[in-house]
Amino acid sequence: MDFVVDLRAREQRIAARISADADERFLNGEYRRAQTGYRKAGLYRPRDWSLKLDLAHALLAEGDYDYAAYAVRRGLDLHPEPVGLQADL
Repeated sequence: MDFVVDLRAREQRIAARISADADERFLNGEYRRAQTGYRKAGLYRPRDWSLKLDLAHALLAEGDYDYAAYAVRRGLDLHPEPVGLQADL
C-alpha cells in the first residue's frame, strides 16, 4: 500500500511541476506550449477542474473557441460548487 501512496504523491508532484511550467508559458504568451502543459498535467490529475479551466484560458488566447467551450464545460462538471465559481477571463 505504501507503494501506491508514494506513486500518487509522485504523480501529484509531477503534475504540479508541469502545471507551473504551463502557467509560466501562458504568462509569456506561449499559449500553445501552455496548452500542451495543461493537457500533460491533466494526464496525472484527470479530475482537476482547475486544469481544465486553465486549458480553456490558453485555448481562448489562441482563438480555439469550440475546444475552449468544451474545456470550460468539463471544468464546471468537475467543480464541486460550480455556482460559486468566478471566471477571470
